Amino acid sequence: MPRSTSQLALLPAVALLGAVVLLLSGCSGSTGLPVATTTEAATIDNCGVDVAVTAPPSRVITIKSTSTEMLLALGLGDRIVGTAFQDGPVPEQWAEAAGSLPVLSDKVPSQEVVLNENPDFIYAGWESNFSADGAGTRHDLAALGIRTFVSPAACKESAYQPKLLTFDDIDREIGEIATLFGVDDSAVLASQHETLAGIRKDTRGLSALWFSSGSTIPYVGAGIGAPQLILDTIGLRNIAADVKDTWASYNWESVIAEDPDVIVLVDSSWSTKEKKIAVLESNPATVQLSAVKNHRYLVVPFAASEAGVRTVRADLLDDGALAALPDAPNVIFMAAMKFGATGQEALTWAMNTYLPGRVAERYRNSRIVAFSSGNIYPLSPLTAGGPTEDDPTGPVGEYAQSVLGRERIFEYFSIRNGTPTTLLRLNYAVEMRYGVLVDLATTIMEGEPIDVAMGQVNVIWQGDANEATLRSLHLCSSPATVLNLTGPETVSVRRLAQRLGARMGKEPTFTGEEQPTALLNDASRSHGLFGYPSVALATIIERVADWVVGGGETHGKPTGFQVRSGIF
Repeated sequence: MPRSTSQLALLPAVALLGAVVLLLSGCSGSTGLPVATTTEAATIDNCGVDVAVTAPPSRVITIKSTSTEMLLALGLGDRIVGTAFQDGPVPEQWAEAAGSLPVLSDKVPSQEVVLNENPDFIYAGWESNFSADGAGTRHDLAALGIRTFVSPAACKESAYQPKLLTFDDIDREIGEIATLFGVDDSAVLASQHETLAGIRKDTRGLSALWFSSGSTIPYVGAGIGAPQLILDTIGLRNIAADVKDTWASYNWESVIAEDPDVIVLVDSSWSTKEKKIAVLESNPATVQLSAVKNHRYLVVPFAASEAGVRTVRADLLDDGALAALPDAPNVIFMAAMKFGATGQEALTWAMNTYLPGRVAERYRNSRIVAFSSGNIYPLSPLTAGGPTEDDPTGPVGEYAQSVLGRERIFEYFSIRNGTPTTLLRLNYAVEMRYGVLVDLATTIMEGEPIDVAMGQVNVIWQGDANEATLRSLHLCSSPATVLNLTGPETVSVRRLAQRLGARMGKEPTFTGEEQPTALLNDASRSHGLFGYPSVALATIIERVADWVVGGGETHGKPTGFQVRSGIF
């Protein structure tokens, strides 16, 4: 059975799958401009160290993602001269600003590396980042005129450790950093409070294990830190809540006795979700847990598991959260559930069919471009060139059926409310971190055979798909416009793999035989409207091959394009 790998996207009351609203998303956030008033010199007591409020820092080193993202959220990216020990990619809203930041070290930087950057301020996520073997002790750095600051939620001394972390504590950290840098935090705080107001707890009393790392001894989110705050906020009972620490070593016996309804997996580069799933499913005791047997896994990035500007999320299946979203003249609807649909059919239909109706009502006065999928078509003969928009649908499996349901719901509300709508039936957008070509290239790199039963595919460069999506706003109509969206070629999977392999310097191997049908899509109508995609297939092959060979990061989410049964 496929596993769910969506961020906190498993249970209906916490359906944070697709279109998840991060704190500060959209237009909110600080400009990073100085506040109008001046602040007299003072000090902030930070984990027992006095930090002077004097001239705003101008050369900052951030250690851990939480500190980097806090400064980016406050519009202070131009003050950062180096980052270290980052836990993963920053959220998309800050990706451009983060892309130019120098990376000093994948782990805690040495004091020599730190001093080479001539910083006047170091902002760290953990107290342990400051040590003689690391960036230097706070005392030694202060003697060199370098102020330091630790995220207060990470203070370890009992006098400074929060008794129970709250959003007030996060607000306080935002305020202290804003004070030290002399900037306005009001937009950041207002956005957080607005998002919080729209969250409603699940009331079913479901339990959860927050699994961070470990195998013989699990390291878990305990009862006073960010994991507890997040679980409390969405209405899940932490089975380790009685452990009075932020994070703590636990024991499998207690986990087995509790048999949690869901397991939260913290995903990081050094302890991936896949590694933790393997631990759970290879242990004869834990494999019998109901959450493991039913793959009830909720995945959060490591940076989102610590107190910071990522902590607040929104639940689109919650009336209050949906109503709290800002009005907009144009809406691109991308919320969906595909992988992990088997075994979670009810949630799949809720996300793919029920939610679209609620969004269509909420944004009845907007123009809506909603993503559908080529999966709503049946497998087509290779000689036919793929279905057009006028051909009959024939979805295979519950995922595809629910996606067709999404189309029908948007069509219904488009007619009833007169909402201008476009439905895009997309077949396999590709970029260097995700897509059919990434699946093939990764398989080639790993020396595994490629299944060619699904012998042909259509693909389109992600940027071209994005362009067509935005231009489709001008095609919105009532009744809804329907468009297929993919590249012009029907491509042999075997030939794609051979061309990738040639570029990569590795010979692909194959298994199975090409079948006479495949999941295809004829996008001639969209090509007539928008022109052919600007990025040619040959260029896509080169980009993906070079990226994978060079060790470029991927999303680690296979497309499942080989699936012929419709079971995802």
